[in-house]
Amino acid sequence: MPQHIKGGGQACSTLKMPVASNNASLSRIGALNRKASPYALQSIRSDLRNSAVYSSVWNTRFQQLALPYNKKLRESFQPHALEFDSRLPQWVDELEQERLNGYGKVDMETFARKRGMIGRQAWCDMALWFLAHRMDYMFDFLRATNKPIYPPINWVEDVLTLMARHYDSVEDGSRHSWLRTLATTFFELVPRETNEQWIFRQDFVKHVVPHFSQSQMEDIFQMVKTEKVKLTPNTLLHVADSFAKRDMLEKALSMLLEAKEAGARVNAIPFRSLCSTILRRSSAQSGGLRICLRLIEHLVAMGVKLNLTLCNIVMLNAVEAGDIETADSVHRSAIEQGLGMDVYTCAIRLKACKLDIQNAERLKQTIEEAIAVGDIRTNEIVATEVLHCLTLQSLTASDGWENAFSKIATACVELFDIEPMKRLGLDMPEPPPNTSATSRLAPTRHVFTYLLLALLRRGATTEKSIELYQRWRQLVEAGDKPLAACARTAHVSNVFLRRFVRRRETLLQAAQVVKDMQKPLPTTAGVVQAPPNIYTWSIFLHGFASHGQTKLAEQVLTYMRERGIEPNEVTWTSLVGGYARTQDTNGLLDSLRRMQADGAVFNDWTQGSLRRFRDRDRLRQILDQQRLQRSLDFTGDLKEGLGVRFGEPPTEAGAAPDEDVEARGLGQED
Repeated sequence: MPQHIKGGGQACSTLKMPVASNNASLSRIGALNRKASPYALQSIRSDLRNSAVYSSVWNTRFQQLALPYNKKLRESFQPHALEFDSRLPQWVDELEQERLNGYGKVDMETFARKRGMIGRQAWCDMALWFLAHRMDYMFDFLRATNKPIYPPINWVEDVLTLMARHYDSVEDGSRHSWLRTLATTFFELVPRETNEQWIFRQDFVKHVVPHFSQSQMEDIFQMVKTEKVKLTPNTLLHVADSFAKRDMLEKALSMLLEAKEAGARVNAIPFRSLCSTILRRSSAQSGGLRICLRLIEHLVAMGVKLNLTLCNIVMLNAVEAGDIETADSVHRSAIEQGLGMDVYTCAIRLKACKLDIQNAERLKQTIEEAIAVGDIRTNEIVATEVLHCLTLQSLTASDGWENAFSKIATACVELFDIEPMKRLGLDMPEPPPNTSATSRLAPTRHVFTYLLLALLRRGATTEKSIELYQRWRQLVEAGDKPLAACARTAHVSNVFLRRFVRRRETLLQAAQVVKDMQKPLPTTAGVVQAPPNIYTWSIFLHGFASHGQTKLAEQVLTYMRERGIEPNEVTWTSLVGGYARTQDTNGLLDSLRRMQADGAVFNDWTQGSLRRFRDRDRLRQILDQQRLQRSLDFTGDLKEGLGVRFGEPPTEAGAAPDEDVEARGLGQED
């Protein structure tokens, strides 16, 4: 940020603007402009705009003010004070008085004649003085002089652009507020009685448009379409980007078409990048995949050639919409057109496997594709996705969790360095010889989560589980990098917590896990411990409730709320299940009342918990009393949706909220 502006609130007479030397000739400034083009600001003039004026004085002095903002010339820029008429500070005070007396407006021609000048000359001198000394006064000055006879439109454009560059660089937290004010000022200045066309480059638009309100976005769209405001091709792309990021996709597409007609190259990187943004944003719309496919048709009609990036986005949108068939179709088409695959394609294809996780052949083929594309050991995302898919597949395999750890560990030794696993005490297979010049990846917290999830569910005794947890905490505190990184989030802690709440005799160990999550780590760890999250508290509460210790479960509920974490449907269902298990009629009634008052969804899981309450007639009375029966929604769609989100309902009496939650959820993060 140019240093002169930082003191903009000081007395005018004490401020000096660092500008290009005042002794520089016009030819020298012109040379600077040509050298810096297109970065230096230059007045845009046109014979079709009545008030536009070419002035070498304005151009020279304005460029002296603008050059400090030029990143290309900043290192070689030598600041000098720009000299002004000594009477200007007094004229500024007099102008402000006239503005106040004139209800916010000033007749610049009359004001100038009283001082022996013409209006345009006075506007030029005062505008430059404001830019140099009191940028914040420029807003009122522009509004006050926005009346017939108007100041030169190209000068006003220059001023607005310089103000945009200045306020975009402020660092005191007021940036958004200033740019919002500038946006409002812009829309006040545009409607001139002369109906002149405004012309802006991206120096103005890219800084200000992101701060437009929704109604202002509608206004700028109409101004561009009616040619009230003319924008360069690249500037139109900036406007289209803002529309896309606000999910105004039709207008974004319209601006893309405007940019193309204005001369933008449709297969250049900026244009393609914006196409990618629009396609990706379409997934958030209702009927997103249909919109995405329609957008593709429009882009192709514009002349955009589909590349692998665009195909990957369409595939990802299809997968997220649950349409594997469309994703496969796009993939086949990309292969047929010679676009091939990259690591992003592989990751998306693996993501699709999770929707059809029982299809072992699909997963096998997708993993083989990933290996064929390149050494997947060089890509952490793809390698981790492979492990995630194998973990999920273990949930549905005929042998279930019994062999899950063995399967995941076997794949793990192929992809990741297993030394950290050995330090933790995991019994890992011996890795095959590494024939690649690339070393295996360092394991991430996802990898440890998948391994521990499988091992602690079925393959580890209570003693082994406690030993693993204690060893992990020791390594975290010692700063073992890959294992310490697992403490940055709650995932690994929650996996251990699930194991310990399953049995009554390990509830004390579960309490130790929660305690450790709330205790700062020593500096030797090199990481900050993640505090308990909503899942931590829900698991902990479930542990007490499932063992009939509802008073302790209530204490957990109170404790988590004191820490600003509100219960969700899983938390309430666990508490309701605890009271149902102990046949506590009053507790069950009260927990159902609180659940309803909290707005929690009464779902299949809640119904499953209520089945433990043996007095069916009394249960029916409770539900009638609370008018909850109409809230029950046991449709197939809801059941299917909950199954994807939460995993299968627990079948054993003491099961915590299922480990499937962790296995499924991890792939959706980071």
